[in-house]
Amino acid sequence: MGVLVKDSSKFHYQKRKVEHRNRKWFPSYVPAWKHYLNLAKALIEPKEKHRFVLHLGSGHDSYNIRDKLRYMHFVSFDINELALRKNKNALRIVGDAESLPFKEDAFCLIMSEDVIEHLEDPQTVFSEAYRCLKKSGKFLFLAPVAFSYISIMGKVIPRATRAKLREMEEADVCPVFYRCNTPRAICKIAKKGGFKVEKLETFVGWPSYWEFSDLLHKIMVVFHKILEHLPACFHITMVGILEK
Repeated sequence: MGVLVKDSSKFHYQKRKVEHRNRKWFPSYVPAWKHYLNLAKALIEPKEKHRFVLHLGSGHDSYNIRDKLRYMHFVSFDINELALRKNKNALRIVGDAESLPFKEDAFCLIMSEDVIEHLEDPQTVFSEAYRCLKKSGKFLFLAPVAFSYISIMGKVIPRATRAKLREMEEADVCPVFYRCNTPRAICKIAKKGGFKVEKLETFVGWPSYWEFSDLLHKIMVVFHKILEHLPACFHITMVGILEK
């Protein structure tokens, strides 16, 4: 029992050091997923409560979107039936984003996180999203940047290995294409799909993937600080709002 207490103390001490280093080097950083959720809340005006929102590529809702925006009627939509079964939302639909089974002007907001990198034909998906949005409706997305070192690592690591690292079945690890995962590509595809780019931001932030090692975290904190001064195409994550 004494060993367990010692190991637990060491873990908590390491965690405190990492958190202190993150705050010191990135004092004003808000994680991209929190910024994404804050934007979603801001986009829904009080008069629009109880309107329908399409959660595109929701899977099992790893960010717990449904509970964080409880006042909206969510439609959880994904091509992966097994992932969708784990979603707690009552309204779940299995389908392909290239042919959305919804009428025109059905949604005031479409949300999508960590999905667009998996789109083989993003132009068709964006056009479908545009069709299903009401006038002045918004398409809000959170996605990795294609040329970030994290995305590059994801490309070179075999699918089976990625599945093991994420403790998933290999069949549940979707292929990645990164065909619209740079600010430039997003602007080009959005324009062709009829959208206006209302907001597009990129983030670097603290190196959370390396927090298991104090030495690696020290090194990567410096590297991430350098990344913040490089062009946006080398940043880690992007968040965008497209308006119909």
